Amino acid sequence: MNGKRVVKVLGILSIVYAALHILFILLVFSSLYIFSNVFGGNSSWFLDLITQRNALLLEILVFSLIYFSLYILAGIGLVNYKDWARTLLIVLSIVGLLYFPIGTIVGIIFLIFLFNKDVSKTLN
Repeated sequence: MNGKRVVKVLGILSIVYAALHILFILLVFSSLYIFSNVFGGNSSWFLDLITQRNALLLEILVFSLIYFSLYILAGIGLVNYKDWARTLLIVLSIVGLLYFPIGTIVGIIFLIFLFNKDVSKTLN
C-alpha cells in the first residue's frame, strides 16, 4: 500500500465528508427559514426557534460548523502531507465515534488508516 496515496485519499475524503455535512446543515436551517416565511408570514418564528426558545439548536449548529470546518482543515493538511493534520484527524475521528452511525463508521475507517505504518512514515 502506497502511503502517499492513502494520505492524499484520506485528505480528500475528509474534505468531502465535512463539506457534505456542512451543506446538509445549511440546507436544514435554510429550509427552516423558508418554511417559517412561507407558513408563518415572517421570519420571527425562525429567529425565536434558534435563539430564545431553543438555544441548544443554535449551539449544535455552531459546534457542528466548527467541528466540520476542522475536518476540512485536517483534510487540507493531509493533502499537503502535514503531520499535525494526522493528529487533528485522529482527535476528530475519536470524537466522531459518538456520532452514531455515520460518524462511527467514518471514524473507525479513518482511525484504521491513520494508524497504518505507511501513513505514519509518510507524515513523519
